[in-house]
Amino acid sequence: MKKAKQSSAIEKLAIVSKHQSERSFWQRKLSINPTASCFPRVNAFTGKSCEELKFEFKPVINKRIKNLTDGIEQRILVTLLAVMSIQLSRYSGQKKVLLGVDTIGTHHECFPMVFETDLESSFKQILISVKQAYSEVLNNKSYPIELIQSDMIDLGIARDNSLFKLEVNLNTPEKKKVESIDNDSMIWGFKFIDEQLSVEIGFNCNSYSTSYVIQLVNHYQNLLEGLLNETDKSAFQYKFLSDREEYNLIENLAGRRTDYPKDKQIHYLFHKQAQLYPQRIAIIHNGREISYQELDRRSTDLALYLQEVEGIKKGDRVALFLEKSLESIVSILAILKCGAIYAPLDTNTPPKRLKSIIKILSPELIITNSLFMIEVSNINMSLFIYDKQMNFVPPAESEILFNQNDENLAYIMFTSGTTGEPKGVKITHQGVIRLIKDTNYIDFESGSRVLLASSLAFDASTFELWGMLLNGGTVCLEPKETLLDYRLLHESLLNHKITHMFFTTAWFHQLVDYDPDIFSGLKYLLMGGDVLSPRHVNTVRKQYPDLTMIHVYGPTENTTFSTYYEIKSLSLDAIPLGRPVANSTVYIFDSNNNMLPTGVWGEIVVGGDGVACGYWQNEEETTKQFILKKFNNKLPQCLYRTGDVGRILPNGIIEFAGRVDNQVKIRGFRVELREVENVITNISGVSDAKVIVKSNNDDKYLIAYVVHKNVMKEEIRNILATSLPDYMVPRYIEFLNEFPLTVNGKIDVSSLPAPELSQSKEGLSQPSTDSEIYVAKVWSRLLDVDQNSIGLESDFFEIGGHSLTATLFISQVHKELGVVITLNEVFQFSDLKTIASIVSEAKINIS
Repeated sequence: MKKAKQSSAIEKLAIVSKHQSERSFWQRKLSINPTASCFPRVNAFTGKSCEELKFEFKPVINKRIKNLTDGIEQRILVTLLAVMSIQLSRYSGQKKVLLGVDTIGTHHECFPMVFETDLESSFKQILISVKQAYSEVLNNKSYPIELIQSDMIDLGIARDNSLFKLEVNLNTPEKKKVESIDNDSMIWGFKFIDEQLSVEIGFNCNSYSTSYVIQLVNHYQNLLEGLLNETDKSAFQYKFLSDREEYNLIENLAGRRTDYPKDKQIHYLFHKQAQLYPQRIAIIHNGREISYQELDRRSTDLALYLQEVEGIKKGDRVALFLEKSLESIVSILAILKCGAIYAPLDTNTPPKRLKSIIKILSPELIITNSLFMIEVSNINMSLFIYDKQMNFVPPAESEILFNQNDENLAYIMFTSGTTGEPKGVKITHQGVIRLIKDTNYIDFESGSRVLLASSLAFDASTFELWGMLLNGGTVCLEPKETLLDYRLLHESLLNHKITHMFFTTAWFHQLVDYDPDIFSGLKYLLMGGDVLSPRHVNTVRKQYPDLTMIHVYGPTENTTFSTYYEIKSLSLDAIPLGRPVANSTVYIFDSNNNMLPTGVWGEIVVGGDGVACGYWQNEEETTKQFILKKFNNKLPQCLYRTGDVGRILPNGIIEFAGRVDNQVKIRGFRVELREVENVITNISGVSDAKVIVKSNNDDKYLIAYVVHKNVMKEEIRNILATSLPDYMVPRYIEFLNEFPLTVNGKIDVSSLPAPELSQSKEGLSQPSTDSEIYVAKVWSRLLDVDQNSIGLESDFFEIGGHSLTATLFISQVHKELGVVITLNEVFQFSDLKTIASIVSEAKINIS
């Protein structure tokens, strides 16, 4: 046995020595580590392990193949490979293709072939490229495939002998056994005999369904026919979807059309509710209840005052800088009754960002109150101080007209922008009304109540506020401290008899971990903003089988929700996005705005009556993100490119995969990493910056890596705190002399060092009492921080805490020790020593 191994090694060395140039070729080609290409899998296990299907191509294709190739096998195979490369690139979105190809000759063998498919190029140019790549394979095939595989494993480029997942051959005398096909793999065995082109496709049933393979062949045939007919067009211009298939996709991906009042305005529909239910409670806030009739009257009084005294007219922008309150809702309705546009601004907006938003918006008026006079004192704009001036607003002597502006805009809401400047999304009355009137994803029954949990500057508030006020429901308001204290939140939900509730995904997960009983009184539970955990969903689904649970998805640019998925059963699979909400559309496009078929990953593009009118005063971003697309010779539709990756499953359900760009979600808020990077790189002394997202279970946070000359971390942190909302401020800032780079010259994100705490362990006073050690242990677990690096001086928020993790800390202390501490205490006394002493005193008081 030992001699046999030695003999084998000697033979291998001899072959390697003889074919050194060929070996170098394969190592050079495969060292770039291209991903093995195959079509996206669509699981549909039928009980079989593998299957084989045979297809014959149209006579017109047979004739054109022969004319183009003169019937020469090698030319035929190169043509078929070129078409395959285009279809793979169109299906996967990847330029680089790696597949197994047949080396036509006396001995048919399969070797890896690597080449790039530029879809901007013509089919004629791609043919030349594929021909060259195939010639290189033939010129280097004397180096055995077994040694190529062995070399790739030795170099760490391949983990096993599977160099490729898709094999293409022509007129091969011996077929590979179908049973030997691995998961995610296929064999396309073409035959061109007696001027008839056919293909036998072997595939693994764990990865592909029969209907999906038939779709692949139909698309291949459509592409082949188009490419052979006209070889000079760019590859992305050729259609592989048939007209019938495209029509079916358009029909299936359009939400149900309903007869909702799309030609009306929000304030008109609210007024009608006030006439129907004058004494019904519209708002509950701080123990005060206000009826529909009273809310209608107060907002009309203010609207006439704004028109007559402040000069507000149709199309004006009015910024709202108020906390969620009865006053803010009165103001919103008044602004709309003027035919003006409201722009809600978060009162926690840092000064620099607030100034930037006001500059972009250039409002005719800002409505605020005396509590925020310091924040708005440096803004040179007209102000209406609600708590000071409302008392002087006289009763209206006439009914307000149902004004609307030329664009029918209702509000402008600001989101994170890639350029470092926030973007103002222009939302219409129609977009809002389509969300909450005569829709298909939820019911608003008589007596419905919602707890307005979202900031008015966050688009979920559109659903919460208008879903109630335009359907005769009640909006309940609570301070932030109540929302973030699980015990108080639970009490509020029960006391107010809340029926409808929306939670961001991260918040929902934390509530489930704390106590699923918190959802006990609800009829409808909506969750969205990030990827849902099946474990958390199943926990609630088991405990409350009658609760309607709905996963919602959608960007601000499509008025809050674009899709919905009602979760009716337990599942370990990822929770999909579902189907379009009524009067909306959802498509999957490639990078060239071509519609993609079932099973193919691409960019989620949304449309319908909820699409925004673009970005305020930002034509460049509007042109980039909003497109006009014509389907089936109908009028062009305005669509929004979300930047999210998804696909349509065979049952019409939309599945989510991630992002195509630098955008992430932190605590349900959209964050453009480039905006954070731009703010950092504009700081004096900073040369470059890279911001990445990390997660600890459900807690996502940012890390900023900074190449600097002469700047302190504290200086950067202070500037960020005054320029960006707290959820956009990186938890950690790490200084580097230079960025690690890949062989292609890009930043090697995988080589960036793990963040270190700003305080050294040696400089910390270590916890010693039971309470101090307990608090340090809980903080370590919640914030994913080494417990030994947490000292008495450590500040909860400086080592990575935020409002949601503070809430989780409070709940764990209460659960484990029976001790009650408040959110205000954590915010006011955030160092470990003080928090531990509060815990210790509370333990004494209850013992």
